[in-house]
Amino acid sequence: MRREFYLLSIIPNQQTRLKLQSLRHQLFQAQGLASAVAFEPVIPLAWFEGPVDSSGYARFSTGAGGLDNTVAESTAKAPQTPDTPRIEFGKPRLWAGHLYISVIMQPENLLQELINAAGQAPIPASQDSGVEGAPPIPTTEGFFLAAHEAEITRVQEVGHRSEAKSEHSMRADLLQTTLLHTTEIQLAQLFSADKKLESTRIGMYSLRFSPDFRQWWEHVEWTLEWKIQLKRA
Repeated sequence: MRREFYLLSIIPNQQTRLKLQSLRHQLFQAQGLASAVAFEPVIPLAWFEGPVDSSGYARFSTGAGGLDNTVAESTAKAPQTPDTPRIEFGKPRLWAGHLYISVIMQPENLLQELINAAGQAPIPASQDSGVEGAPPIPTTEGFFLAAHEAEITRVQEVGHRSEAKSEHSMRADLLQTTLLHTTEIQLAQLFSADKKLESTRIGMYSLRFSPDFRQWWEHVEWTLEWKIQLKRA
């Protein structure tokens, strides 16, 4: 029986999304990372047990027409005002076995305000809590790219076998260095002119995972429930 969770996310505009998709496709081709094409390149803010209504986010919207329940994206940029959320790309980083592009967001308190607007308490991901059966994708301030699949699989296989830990650690460190270095080069090529993102949406995804969450990218289904163009009220 599949488990269903709901993920509150920041969704990039279409132009940025296409660049991130290109980067993820390169990870899939060069590194064989199936997780790079298993889900969308979003900033995962918080997981919830139940669905979150979009009405709580009206004050963050552009106003009339801000609510968009379709998957279609608009290429038009949001009006530039001091209250419009601004996101600046950082460097690739690994967090709890998953690869992200770190971000700096202004205003600083916006992410927490978006989570609080859900009206229900979020639940931790399995990598953050260690709870089996919890959502497998960690939440963090960064655009999700892929899982470090070999590392996650090896940790599961090695477990507490001390005799294999030394060799495992050496191989894991080499793979991590290669993955981060390759991603940083590709990121610089795609975003050489502008590393700022000023048109984004807040959205809610429902994700359904198989009972075995350990290699979640092999058995996941998702739906975009709603999205709203972001702009501070």
